[in-house]
Amino acid sequence: MSGKIPPKIGLLTNLQVLHLNANKFNGSIPQEIGQLKFVYELALNLNNLEGSIPASVGNLSQLTSLILSGNQLSGSIPPEIGNLSKLVKLYLFDNYLSGPIPLSFGNLKNLTIKLYNNTLSGSIPTSLSNLTNLVSLSLYDNKLSGSIPEDIGNLKFVVTLDLANNQLNGTVPSSFGNLSSLEDLYLRGNQLSGSIPQEMENLMKLTILVLATNRFSGYLPRDICRGGLLQRLTAQENEFTGPIPKSLKGCKSLVRVSLQRNQFTSNNISEDFGVYPNLENNLTGSIPSKIVNATKIQELDFSSNHLVGVVPKDLGRLTSMVHLKLNGNQLIGSIPSGFGAFTKLEYLDVSTNKLNGSIPSIFGELVHLYYLNLSNNNFSQEIPLQLGELFHLSQLDLSHNSLDGKIPSEISKMQSLEQLNLSHNIFPGGSGSVYKAKLPSGSIVAVKKLHQKLDGEETSLKEFHNEISALINIRHRNIVKFCGFCSNSQHSFLVYEYLEKGSLASILRKEDEAKRLDWSKEGENCKRRSSCTVLPAS
Repeated sequence: MSGKIPPKIGLLTNLQVLHLNANKFNGSIPQEIGQLKFVYELALNLNNLEGSIPASVGNLSQLTSLILSGNQLSGSIPPEIGNLSKLVKLYLFDNYLSGPIPLSFGNLKNLTIKLYNNTLSGSIPTSLSNLTNLVSLSLYDNKLSGSIPEDIGNLKFVVTLDLANNQLNGTVPSSFGNLSSLEDLYLRGNQLSGSIPQEMENLMKLTILVLATNRFSGYLPRDICRGGLLQRLTAQENEFTGPIPKSLKGCKSLVRVSLQRNQFTSNNISEDFGVYPNLENNLTGSIPSKIVNATKIQELDFSSNHLVGVVPKDLGRLTSMVHLKLNGNQLIGSIPSGFGAFTKLEYLDVSTNKLNGSIPSIFGELVHLYYLNLSNNNFSQEIPLQLGELFHLSQLDLSHNSLDGKIPSEISKMQSLEQLNLSHNIFPGGSGSVYKAKLPSGSIVAVKKLHQKLDGEETSLKEFHNEISALINIRHRNIVKFCGFCSNSQHSFLVYEYLEKGSLASILRKEDEAKRLDWSKEGENCKRRSSCTVLPAS
């Protein structure tokens, strides 16, 4: 239905339930709606209503549920709503409401209130602490300022308290330790400071604690996982110092921890750290073997630290893993075969370590991978052809290793591949110098001059032919084009499309501008200059 809600709706004086939600009504809410004295449910959500909420809503004395969310309502919230003593559910979120939260809301003893995603301002009224039966208080994504009232600690039945993304300042009240039913606490994106009160260790049901992007300092509470139910702890982008809380080491319920961009200290990650899926500090030591007990972890980020030793062989027991980042450390040894158990893995980065051995063929079983970075290590032997089974892979970086053997033609089957980097390896016939060459036609190409092998002309020629065969067989829209080759008794050359400034990305963005060589002409020119045979890639 569409159009405006007619003022005559006020004539339906015996109406008890009015649900006009999820339509296309526009215009304002008529003042006459306040005449529906027997209505106990009023739902006008998910329309295009605008203007202010009429003060006459405060006359609906039987109202238990008022849902006006998902409109374009503006102006202040009428304090008359505080007269609705039977009101249990008040949903005004996803509008453009402004001004303060009415003090009169403190009269609504049984209320569940959701006011998020508006432009409400002013402080959080102390009167909200009178809502002793409140189960959920969601005020996030507004412009609320001032400190958090100490009396909020009286809300002993509140399960979810979400004050994120406002302009709140001051400290977290120690009375938060009295919120015995609290499961989810969101304080992200404010200007809160000081330390987290030790009393919060008393929150035995705490499941989610989000403290990120504030100005908190000092130590995190030592026993923050005392209840053993904590699944998510995010405290990044603060000024926390001191050691990582010991209780987290045995907190098997954890799914995600983000503590990066703080000033935590740790002398040995195995002893002081334990199970932390997302950290970016100056951590040392080895990856703790006990981390495999945190079987619910989905994201593990140990990147950009100073970790040493081998990757735990049982890490594959974390079968819920989706994102794994171990890059930027000093890890050694090979990749454990247990990685084949990461059947849900989508993102794997172990670049910039000292890992060696071969690339495991079991990577071909990680069919959900879209990002794989093994660059800047000491991997050797051939690229496993099983990588061609990764049909969702969009980025593959194997550069700066010691890989050799043939480049598997199966790579050409990876139709989702957008970025491929195989540079700085030791593929057959591939050792040589690369030059930028300008042909008489004006075309620019990249020419690779291959070095002669010391073990004989026959071996060199065979490897040269192997490389040509591999390059011809790999046809992929995002792999630099192989244009042809030139060979005589003294020298062998490979000719590629020239990438301006060495950037594959720039070629991909301007593929329609890529120059195509006319080999019937350029071959003749090359013959005259070099007295060698030139053949185009077919």
